[in-house]
Amino acid sequence: MSLPRIPTTLASWGLALLSPTALFRLPRAGWSWLGAYLGAGGLLLGAVTFALHRHQDDLTGLLYSYLFPVDWHGGVDLLREHFFLAQQRVVLINAVITASLLAVTVLLFPLKEWLSASFERHAGLVPEPVHEHPLLVQGWQELQLFLLYLAVQGTIFVLGYPPVPALKLAAAGLGYLFLFFTFAVDFISPLLQRHQGRYSQIIKLLARHPLAALTFGALFSLPPLAIGALWEANPGWSWPLALGLLFGVNLLSIAWAAVAGTWLAARLLPALPLTRRPGPKTRTLAWLGLLGLLGANVYLYGHLLISAHHKSQVLKCNYSVDLGSFRLGRPDLGDLLADEVAVDLGFAVEIENPTRFDLDIEDSELEVAHQGRVVARTRLARVAVPAHQTRAQEVDLELRVDPGAVAFDSALIDPKRWQITLYLDVAPYLRIPVYLLHPGAR
Repeated sequence: MSLPRIPTTLASWGLALLSPTALFRLPRAGWSWLGAYLGAGGLLLGAVTFALHRHQDDLTGLLYSYLFPVDWHGGVDLLREHFFLAQQRVVLINAVITASLLAVTVLLFPLKEWLSASFERHAGLVPEPVHEHPLLVQGWQELQLFLLYLAVQGTIFVLGYPPVPALKLAAAGLGYLFLFFTFAVDFISPLLQRHQGRYSQIIKLLARHPLAALTFGALFSLPPLAIGALWEANPGWSWPLALGLLFGVNLLSIAWAAVAGTWLAARLLPALPLTRRPGPKTRTLAWLGLLGLLGANVYLYGHLLISAHHKSQVLKCNYSVDLGSFRLGRPDLGDLLADEVAVDLGFAVEIENPTRFDLDIEDSELEVAHQGRVVARTRLARVAVPAHQTRAQEVDLELRVDPGAVAFDSALIDPKRWQITLYLDVAPYLRIPVYLLHPGAR
């Protein structure tokens, strides 16, 4: 059986569209390996789903205790919850799909390799003998791919973190592209690697056939993405149900992609010898870029984590407005004819720090509302409260209120008509409210 000719870009795209039909060419021996792959993957992802459902808090506590001191746990939890809430749901779903894909491919790598090799051998996809890399080289290549995943996925999360619609849209788009790329590289690579291909060559080869690579990735990403879209449309789904469906459908796509990727790789193999590895200068620049991206992510996430740790003490403090200090100035009679009246307001905010850490609030904003209408905002100066002490912060500001409200002094003086909220900037784009004077709040 002769190898097919090197496909053009358009021809390779057509082959990618046909690749799912490779499942019907799978020999009997391949079906046995496919069943083993599905069974092992089902046990793995099922165990993950069960553990997350039954022991989520325990597992989180163990992870926190292993990675961070006990005093850091509040800051880590605060940063985790806000960081993920700041993402578009589609970014998180894509990350879950990609993470489960990598978990299966990395932890069940031998089964994927045996399934692909069995299909290649028994179906006679490639007449050339196999020349696999040494185990050390294979492990090094898998580590490179894993580092690339961390760098890119971490960057996508950072990109989607700020409250900027354009950045969130870019993060969602890159999330889709990276998911397609991950499927293509993971399942087209095994056959090419058995014939001395390296990831640098394989990625370069796929870059020359971008339509084929992205189409292949999209075809096998669509089923789990469809489940993700249903999850997004039904936010009331429980985690076990959502993850069970997502992991189950993703596992079927992964197993099918392992077969289809082997068939497509056999068609692309003639182009591999003509695809030279990047030169030393290019590889050095690529490594510098990858390490730079990883370093930037480590620095940024570390900065956010440390900031959240230090400032998370604000959640453990007690805040209250000293009602005895509440003072309201009277407006000038002539101002009553204006659309808005300037009224001076003053009070003291008492902050009790019961923790053993000094509290240092650098950035905060105070918002004052009367009967539901915001009448003033002001920035507060730096506030420092030593451990186990209480400090009072004097606040003086000018309100802009409706003249109709000024006529009723009792309504203005009644604290139940006022809402005072202190907004604390714990980390970049991480602002939490502290209700100093709100009905029903502490």
